[in-house]
Amino acid sequence: MSSIGSSLKQVPLNNGFFRSISSSITNDGSENMFSLTFVLGVPTVATPLVANPTNYNGLLRDMGAQYVFGGNTYRRVQVVPAGVDVGGPATGAADGDYGVYYIKVGRTGSSPSVFVRTG
Repeated sequence: MSSIGSSLKQVPLNNGFFRSISSSITNDGSENMFSLTFVLGVPTVATPLVANPTNYNGLLRDMGAQYVFGGNTYRRVQVVPAGVDVGGPATGAADGDYGVYYIKVGRTGSSPSVFVRTG
C-alpha cells in the first residue's frame, strides 16, 4: 500500500545545481547575480550585486523558485561554499543572509546566461 502522506523539507532533495561557465568567476556577482525586492510576494526590483557573495566559488544550489518580470527570468539559488557552513540570523533575515540570490536564466536579449544547470 502506498503512502499518501508528505513531509516538509526546507529544500527539495531532488533539486540540482547551477555552475558558472564564465572563464573568470570574479565578475559573476557584479554582472549576473541579483537581489530581488518583493512587494506582496511579487518581485518589483532586481538589484545587481556589487561583488561576488562571501565564499562564492562558482557553485549554486537551485532553490526551486522562478520569477519572470521586467522581460527577464530569475531563478532563486543559494551559494554552496567550500568547507564553510551557510548561516544567518534567526529572525528578520533577508535572502542574502543565507547566501540566497537570484540569477538570470535563459536568454536576455542576445546574451545567454553564464550559468548552466547540472545534477
